[in-house]
Amino acid sequence: MKGNKNDCVTLAQNHLSNMVYYQKFLDNAAADMEDIRHRLESVPVAVSHYGIDGTKGSGGDGMIGVEAEAERRILLMSQLVSLEKSTTETASLLGKLESAIMLLPKMEKDVVETVYKNGIRIEKAKDIHHMSERTCRRVCRQAVCKIAVTLYGAAAAREIFFARAVE
Repeated sequence: MKGNKNDCVTLAQNHLSNMVYYQKFLDNAAADMEDIRHRLESVPVAVSHYGIDGTKGSGGDGMIGVEAEAERRILLMSQLVSLEKSTTETASLLGKLESAIMLLPKMEKDVVETVYKNGIRIEKAKDIHHMSERTCRRVCRQAVCKIAVTLYGAAAAREIFFARAVE
């Protein structure tokens, strides 16, 4: 652990800070996957002009074209699978974050949404929620700790408890 922060809380805070970017990624991923699928359709599934026994049949430079097209299809399929996996993982994480936020008491939920979902700094969020900056930071910190426990369970709770006991 670094200083008073623990890994689970820091990780939760980083995920909360990136929620806007996660959503943008998901919004763009559907179009990117559609583009890859369209490019896959444009790559012909070539058939070699070579016979089963390896002798050249009718036609020209069969194997070179087949190999290039096969490599392109493999590359596009790899990109598509990777993007689908990233999209699934990001959507899952975003769903967990949203669920964790919904479990918070109203005041904490409102502050977290203001700071992390809307990207408003604590210095301005305090005015929106009619509280001092210190109180706003404390409410936000408590909410992040609760979200960390929701996301990471006993490990986060143990770290939070011991971090507070040491302070």
